[in-house]
Amino acid sequence: MIPYRYDDTGKFWWMARSGSPEVSAYTDRVTEQFILPNKDEEWADSQWWPEFFKKVKNVLNVTVGGWVFLWLLTWVVGWIVRGFLGIPRGYDRRIEKG
Repeated sequence: MIPYRYDDTGKFWWMARSGSPEVSAYTDRVTEQFILPNKDEEWADSQWWPEFFKKVKNVLNVTVGGWVFLWLLTWVVGWIVRGFLGIPRGYDRRIEKG
């Protein structure tokens, strides 16, 4: 339910569903009347690059963390498998004696 106008007393909102004609007319009217002040527009523009770099930093952290996790998982699984199969460190297969 979306409020789209006050009642006659000014205390309560009339409400309707988002696809209703009343709400569509209300959102169109508000959109046409909305003007972003220049000061706020400049502030919003100044916030773009810092937010962009925060997201890039987050992506890099997740990527590097994923690589480290994958490398550690591979190393641990390899160490366990080599131990059970009797493969010495640095070799791909067991050294046959004899």
